[in-house]
Amino acid sequence: MLYTVHKGTHTMATHPQQQPGVLQRGNWHTPDVMFNQPSEFTNAINVINARVETYAQQHSKNVHFVECSAGYLVDGGAHISKDLMPDALHPSAAGFEVMAQCIGGIVDELMGEA
Repeated sequence: MLYTVHKGTHTMATHPQQQPGVLQRGNWHTPDVMFNQPSEFTNAINVINARVETYAQQHSKNVHFVECSAGYLVDGGAHISKDLMPDALHPSAAGFEVMAQCIGGIVDELMGEA
């Protein structure tokens, strides 16, 4: 996470960390447009991700932002992949593989393996 908690106060982590962006999600309560993008949540997710990315840039020594949503989108970004997010919210096993590939580069870099 972005912060570690020490004796009830937030302090920056002493070890570098990565923070994936919030993934886009579908309109899960409206089955006929469940996987469509953008969804009713897209603007809010974009605002959250922009704030987290700004925070990471301000604390770039210890916090690294990674945006992975594009890996879950198909049809030119018009839909969430049903194979990767079967309920348009939670990644499947294959979806977690996409996440691992997305964050793998920064994890390798932070561990000195890149």
